[in-house]
Amino acid sequence: MSKVPEEVAKIQEILHRTKVDGKKSLWATTVETIGMYDGKTKKDDVKVKTLEEGVHMMKRLVQTKQQEEDDDEKWKFSLTPLNDFNATLADLLIAFVKWSYKDDSYNISKACRRLETYATWMEDNRSILSPCGGPCS
Repeated sequence: MSKVPEEVAKIQEILHRTKVDGKKSLWATTVETIGMYDGKTKKDDVKVKTLEEGVHMMKRLVQTKQQEEDDDEKWKFSLTPLNDFNATLADLLIAFVKWSYKDDSYNISKACRRLETYATWMEDNRSILSPCGGPCS
């Protein structure tokens, strides 16, 4: 008999039992976050026509945030499992820019808001996500 259903049940139990900020389960938080995938479009949002322009703008945003908030780990994306997926920070930024595509343009303002929300969430949940509970050396 396959162990897959048993392993899936264990994972589900862990996701439901693990609380984020001591409130909602990790599962409920994930479902809620996915439900907000489209985000809000604002009147003054910056939009560009090409993926390359969007990624360039996102890279500049991250560089600026890293310089302004030098002691802030969240803009270093140290908890993002890039190595596990054989990915780079550029790949992550490309995903956020692609996620903002609608009506023949990329909404970079929306992509930046989503990226900041992601980075903040990762940092706020460092103790759950990091095996060492903080920046690992």
